[in-house]
Parts: sequence; C-alpha cells; structure tokens
Amino acid sequence: MRFRICFSLIVAVVYLALPRLLAAAEEPVSSAAAQTLFDEGRALLDAQRVSEACQKFAQSQRLDPSAGTLLNLAVCHEQEGKLASAWLEFSESWSIALREGRDDRARLANERMTQLKERLSWLLIRLTASSPTSVLLDGAAVSGDAIGVAIPINPGEHVLEARGDGRVPQRSVLHIGVSPGTTEITIPELALAAAPAPPSPPATKAVVARGANEAKPQVRQRSSLRTTSSYALAATALTAAAAGTFFGLKALSLKGDADDACPQDRCSNEGSALSTRALSNAQRANLSFAVAGVSAGVALYLWLSTPSATPEVQRLALGARKLSISGDASGAFVAWRTQF
Repeated sequence: MRFRICFSLIVAVVYLALPRLLAAAEEPVSSAAAQTLFDEGRALLDAQRVSEACQKFAQSQRLDPSAGTLLNLAVCHEQEGKLASAWLEFSESWSIALREGRDDRARLANERMTQLKERLSWLLIRLTASSPTSVLLDGAAVSGDAIGVAIPINPGEHVLEARGDGRVPQRSVLHIGVSPGTTEITIPELALAAAPAPPSPPATKAVVARGANEAKPQVRQRSSLRTTSSYALAATALTAAAAGTFFGLKALSLKGDADDACPQDRCSNEGSALSTRALSNAQRANLSFAVAGVSAGVALYLWLSTPSATPEVQRLALGARKLSISGDASGAFVAWRTQF
C-alpha cells in the first residue's frame, strides 16, 4: 500500500512539474518567432503582397498577442478588402490602447473605425417562431444575442447553416457585395427529420463455461495498462532530459557571460542579472534531470514487472522495492534499491 501511494505521488509530481518547465522553455521561442513573422508581414505589405502579409500578421498575433500587431493586421485587412474584420480589429485595438494608456494608438484606431463604419456591409439574421437549435456562419456559431441584430460581414461568399434537434439541417450560400448596405435573411421552419429505424435485436452469444481461464482478460488488461504507462513515463523522461540539457547549456552560457562582466569579483548590475539568470536556469536543469531520473526508474519498473515478462525478469523487477528521493538547493538525487 505504501509503495502504491509513493508511486502515485511521484507520477503526480512528474506531470505537474513538466508542463511548467516546457512552457518556460517555449516562451522565448514563441516571442522570437512572432517578431520574425511580424517583420516578414511588414516587408510583404511594403511590397504590396497584401494577402500574404495579412497571414503573417495573423500568425504573429496568435503566437504573441500585442496591440501593435493587431493594428497592423487591421490595416492589412482594410487593404485586402475585408472591411468587417478590419473594423472589429480596430475596435479591439482601441479598447486595448485605452487600457494601456496609449492615447496615440487609441486615437488612430478610433479614426479608422469611424471611417470604415460608413463602408461596411451588414447581415441581419431573423428566425421564425420555431427556432433552430443553432445557427452557424462560415462554420462558426452565431450567438443568440446576434440574432435579429445587424452584424458586420466581409464582402464575398458566405455559408449560413441552421440546425435543430430532430430537424433536417438547412444550408444556404450568401453573396455579399462590396457596396455598403444590409442584407436580411429569414431562416424558415426546419422540416422534421425521418424517424430512425428501430435497432436490430442483439445477436445471441454462446454460453461459455466459467473456469480457471476467466481471469486471463483481466491479467491482459493490467499488463497492457502497465506497458502503456511505462511507455508514457519513458517519453516523459526523454522530454525532461531534453529540457534539462537545454537549461544546463543555457546556464553555462549565462555563467560565462556573468564571469566576463564580473572581473575580480566586482559585478556590475548587468553581471548580477546574468548571474541570477544562470542560477535560475541551473536549478531548472537540476529539476528537469530529477524528473527524468524518476520517470525512467518508474518506467523501467513497470516494464520489467508486467505479467508478459519472463519469470527471471519478473523476479528481478519485483525484487526492486525501495525508491528514495533526496535533494538540497544544489540538485536532486534519486536512489533505487533492489533486493533478492
């Protein structure tokens, strides 16, 4: 019982600690990729390759959202002719700029919103008394608050779908022109769907005498679960080891920069900051390697102790009963004791 409790705690620590380590490693990568996409978008926009530029700005905004990128995306969509998208993005940029106290951006966004509003196309969706369960516009759900209210829409072709429980879905294609104005559409009552055929009776099965072999499926289930868990923990160990290597190399690099900035044990502010960052990355590396070691040890135990293993291998695995973890500020230590 004590071993099971310890095993559950170890697995919980592994799966709680690992996502934080990976997120910390991915954050600077995402920011750098977002900046690269933004720069490519600006270059494409200057070259009048508007559609490609909008895609770059949108990808950059998804990776690292910012008010400046959103403003550039709105300008790009306006040039592309997607006025409704641009108007909504200018509106969101205006709200963000007000919260951040950026009066210049708020003023720019408000001016462009006012200019665009007179050029927008609008869609007004109405329902009959028997309303469908859901309405979708280009695959996205239309909220109930937007029904009966004119909403901005980009010029071009759009697909409107209506669905209801026990009803035949309805699909229609809308063609929105570039001239400003409102297009109204009323969704009629959906036709009743045909009643489903009654289910066929279940096939009879031969009765098999119960005996000693009855427990075999359960044994196979436990074996499969142990094998799957061992593979998952092995993958976790590899990932944690990779993260530990990344943080360790980064700590060494920062330590070298800190030593250069601290001649004769006298550190500038920059040197102190580099030293602090080096220590933080070293601690992350230690934690990552500890997670890798624990995961690898538990994975090995599960793999060796599965019922499919040979009796000799099972005896070796089941003899290993004690797993101990200790550590201090400099790192973590994992010990696995085997008894025969």
